[in-house]
Amino acid sequence: MYYEYLGRGINDTTKLRYKIGLNFYMSCTSGVLESSYNLSVFEGSFPYNLVVDAFAPLGPDANINNCTAESCYPCISLIPSICYRIRNYEAIVELAPSPNGYIISKQRCCRVFGITNLSSPSDAVGETYSIAIPGFNAGVPNAHINSSPKFIFNDTAIVCGNNLFSINFNAIDPDGDSLVYSFCNALTGGDASNADPGTASTPPYESVPYVIPYSGGAPLGPAASINPVTGVISGTAPAPGEYVLTVCVAEYRNGVHFADSRKELHLKIADCSPVVADLGPEFTTCGDLTLAFSNNGDNSAVQNWFWEFGDPASGTNDSSVSQFPVHTFSTAGDYTIKLIVNRGLPCIDSTEKRIHVFPGFFPGFAPLAPFCVGQPVSFTDTTHTNYGTVSNWSWNFGDPVTLADTSHLQNPTYTYNTPGLYNVKLVSGNSKGCKDTAYRDVQVLITPALSLLPNDTSYCGLDTLQLTATGTGNFSWSPATNITGGNTATPLVYPTVPTKYIVTLDLAGCRNRDSVTITPLQDLSNAITANPAAICQEDSLTLTGSCNKTNNLSWQWSPAVSVLSPATQSTRAFPAVTTTYTLTTKWGAHCIATKTLKIPVTPLAIPNAGPDSTFCLGQAAVPLVASGGVSYQWAPTTGLSNPNIANPLASPAVTTSYIVAVGVTGCSRTKKDTVVVTARPKPLLQLTNDTLICSIDTIQLSAAGPGTVSWTPNYNINNTASHTPLISPDVPTVYHVRLTDAYNCFKDDSVFVDVKLVVTVNAGPDTSICKTEG
Repeated sequence: MYYEYLGRGINDTTKLRYKIGLNFYMSCTSGVLESSYNLSVFEGSFPYNLVVDAFAPLGPDANINNCTAESCYPCISLIPSICYRIRNYEAIVELAPSPNGYIISKQRCCRVFGITNLSSPSDAVGETYSIAIPGFNAGVPNAHINSSPKFIFNDTAIVCGNNLFSINFNAIDPDGDSLVYSFCNALTGGDASNADPGTASTPPYESVPYVIPYSGGAPLGPAASINPVTGVISGTAPAPGEYVLTVCVAEYRNGVHFADSRKELHLKIADCSPVVADLGPEFTTCGDLTLAFSNNGDNSAVQNWFWEFGDPASGTNDSSVSQFPVHTFSTAGDYTIKLIVNRGLPCIDSTEKRIHVFPGFFPGFAPLAPFCVGQPVSFTDTTHTNYGTVSNWSWNFGDPVTLADTSHLQNPTYTYNTPGLYNVKLVSGNSKGCKDTAYRDVQVLITPALSLLPNDTSYCGLDTLQLTATGTGNFSWSPATNITGGNTATPLVYPTVPTKYIVTLDLAGCRNRDSVTITPLQDLSNAITANPAAICQEDSLTLTGSCNKTNNLSWQWSPAVSVLSPATQSTRAFPAVTTTYTLTTKWGAHCIATKTLKIPVTPLAIPNAGPDSTFCLGQAAVPLVASGGVSYQWAPTTGLSNPNIANPLASPAVTTSYIVAVGVTGCSRTKKDTVVVTARPKPLLQLTNDTLICSIDTIQLSAAGPGTVSWTPNYNINNTASHTPLISPDVPTVYHVRLTDAYNCFKDDSVFVDVKLVVTVNAGPDTSICKTEG
C-alpha cells in the first residue's frame, strides 16, 4: 500500500490531496479479482475513528514473466516458470491536516494453502494491507507533506532452496528521505465469511500466525537477513516452498524517524540448482594434516572442479581436479584454498576460503572424587595442544534442574544437590582457534546423614562423657587422645583441657563431618546462677536456677519449708521474712556447686484505725487517729476532711464504719483496720420560759432533759449544776444553760429574767409595791 501527496485540495483548499493505492502481485493463473475496493481511512490515534471509505477502481493489468533458462539463467537447472500479474487500485482523497495523521487499510481473505512459514491451515489466514500518513506533529516540519517510498523489487527473481541467494528489495523515496529496512510481521485480517469487507476493522492489527523457526523478524529462517541500509535480502534460502515475506521501511528526515511503509510478498522458493562454488565459512582443523574437501554447491550443472590448496611445499600435490580431493598439508599453518567449478565452460564460478591447520588438540578433564551430594566436585582440565595455548573452556555439568550448571573457569567446582549419573561436557579451545569437546559421566552419591550429641558443652572433669553420633556408615573420631571407642558411634571422652572432637562418617567414599567441643570443669561455683528478687510480705516469687550444663543436673533448694518444690530447677517460694536460699546443683557423679540467694522481704503495715468515737451532730468534727504505716487511704470518704492522711476529721451524718488501708514504702499491698464513728443527735432540753420577777423575790428555773446541766452566769443562783436552781437576781439577767448527755453531746439554751424594783411608801400602813424601772 502507498500514498502520494498531490497538494492542496481542489474542492476545499484547507485540506490536503493524496493519491492512495494498493498493488496486488498475483499469479497469472489466479482467478478474477474484484473490480473495485474500498480503501478505509482512519484517524491516526485512538479511538481510530473511520474518516472515509475511499472508492478505488481496478486499474489496468501488467504481467511480469521471468525469461527462459537459456537466455537469463543458463547456470541454474530446474528453473520454474514464473508469471506475476500486477493489479492496481487507486483513489484520490482530500483530508484535513491532522496532528496525528491517518491510517489507510484494506483487508481481504484468504491466503493460499500450504504457506511454509505460517501455521496450518494457511488458507484460513486473512491479509491486512496498511500504511500511515504522518501528522504534522510527527517530529519534523511538514511531516504530512510526504509521499511514501516506491518499491522497485522485481518479483520474478529466482531463489533456489537451500542455496545462497540475494534479492534487492530496496525502494526510492520521492522526497529524498533516508530509508532504513527491516523484516516485520505480516498482518492478518478478514475471514472466510467476509472475504472482502467494505470497511476494514479498526487498527491496530494482529500478526499472522508464524510457525517456528520462522517469525516476522526472520520470515526465511535464521540463515537469511536484510541489509538495513540497502534493503538487500541475502543468505541461505530455506527449503523450497512458499513464504510470507514483509519488509518495513522507516523514513528519516534530518535524522528524525517520522513515517513507515511496508510491502508484503509471497515468495516462492524453487527446487532448483545454481552453479556455485561454495566452500563454506573459514574454519580451523586441529585433528590431522590430511583433510578431505568438497563443493557445497555441487549439482548436475557442475561439470568440472579445479582445486588449489595454497601449500607450495607439497609440490605437485598442491592442486587437484578431483570432485572430492584429499590433501595432506606439509606442515601446520594457515592456508588459502581456492575452488573453480566449470573452468573453461560458460557457467563458471570460483571461491576462496582461509583454513587453519593445527593438528594435535586433545580435550579432556578429570573429576576428583568423592562425588557426593551437597559437596563440591572439583574438575581439572587436562586439555593438551601441540600448537598455541589452551585459552578457553566451556563447561556444562549436566544438571537438568538448572541452567546455571555452567562455567568458563579452567578448573571449576560444582555442587550437585541430587544423587544420580551426570554427563559432564567440556568444550575447550586454544589460541589457534582449535575447539573440541570431551565428555565424562560422573556418578554422584548421596552424602550420608550425620547428627551428633551433645552440642558444644562442658562436663565434670572428674567423670567421663559419652558422645553419640547417628548415621549409616563407618565412624572415626579425632583426635585420638583421651577417648575410648574412637571407631564407634558412641565413644567415651575424658579430656583434661578443652578439646574439639571431630567425627567423620564414611559411606562408600562419601563423607560427612561434624564436631563438638568439650570443656572439662571440676569447680562449678561459677557455672551456676539464680535470679535475685525482692518481695513484700505475703507475696511469693519464682526461684529459677541456671547452669551452663545442659543435661544430667540435679537441683535442691533450702530451706525447704517455704519452697513449693525444693527438688526442681524452678520453684515457687513464699518467705514470710527476709530469707537466704541455697541452691545446690549436682552434675555428674562428682561435680557439685552451690549458690546462695538472699530474698529481701518487706514487712507489711500493722494498721490501727484508732478507737471508736462519737460525733454529735452540729458540733465539732471528731479526729480519727490511724497508725502503723506510711500511707493511708480511708473509705468511705463521706464526712472526712481528707481521706488520704492518718488523722482526718470525721463528721458523718449517720453512724459510719471507716476502713483505713495502710501501706508501707516499696509494697503495693496494704493492710486494713476499721473504726466506727457513731453519729448522735443533740439531747432534748425543756427550759423555763422568759419571766418577770420583783427584785425582792426568788424564783425557780427548770431545765428538763437527760444528762447534766451547767448554768452561767453564777449570779444569785443557788446551784449552777441543778436542773431546778433558785435564782433571785436584782437586775434583769440572762441565764444560759448547757445540757450534756451521756455521749458528751450537748444542747445550749437561755432564759431571760426581767427584774422590777420594790418602793417603800410611809403614808399609811406599811405596804409594798413594785415599780418598774425605766
